[in-house]
Amino acid sequence: MRKNHYPFIVFLSLFLMFITSSCSQTVKKGESKLIVEQNGKDYNFKIEESGLKLNPENEIQCSNYYSYKSNTETGFQINAGKLKRVISALTDIDEINISIEADTTYGKFFNIDYNGKITSESNEFILNKLLEYYKLEMIPTEKKVDVFMLGIIEPNKLNPIHNDKSIPIKSTLNRIENQFIFKNLPLNVLAKQLQNFYNQRFEYIDSNDKTYNLKIEMKNDLNKTVSFLEKEYGISISKKEIETTIYRVVKKD
Repeated sequence: MRKNHYPFIVFLSLFLMFITSSCSQTVKKGESKLIVEQNGKDYNFKIEESGLKLNPENEIQCSNYYSYKSNTETGFQINAGKLKRVISALTDIDEINISIEADTTYGKFFNIDYNGKITSESNEFILNKLLEYYKLEMIPTEKKVDVFMLGIIEPNKLNPIHNDKSIPIKSTLNRIENQFIFKNLPLNVLAKQLQNFYNQRFEYIDSNDKTYNLKIEMKNDLNKTVSFLEKEYGISISKKEIETTIYRVVKKD
């Protein structure tokens, strides 16, 4: 049997994180199935599956709905996440670098409720429980790919949020249709959302941890969004080839 080898990284620098894709909710109820539940000394969690996208109240949501809320000290909640999105949330592996090659979870959405301190170990444990339930594993493979690189060319067009790091403030990402509203977030989060929307690889060049407020409408034409980012926020995008790791989700031997 092959052993899993992949990194688990958490946004521990963000004390409070809230990401959601919004849409008009209905009052129609759905049902979910409990597939994994565990209680420990300092934690508890449960994983549910459903054939529908459900919010925490089990109300049926539209196709673009997804919710992820986390606090590093008290836990996290994921709602209506496909397997690829759940893996990305728990590992910080970009969704585009995850290849689902087994159809065990096809058409399923997952709700995960974890109470306890968030660590890389806790995320690894929860993800492994989910993969084990469906008899899946992740295999890393090296591959050369094209990547769009984000960089700041006109810093005066961006106003970083200056706050006392000892007094954490709320960081949020809201999506309504194709409009994205970033509050107190670093530009690597923007790169990730561009990547998810266009199904192309994006990466933020700089390593600073400054956070920003941005409001962007993603156009179907990528070139129009690129032009908007440069004109409005002084953010440039250029393409280059790099070698990266693709994580293949396959059935266990």
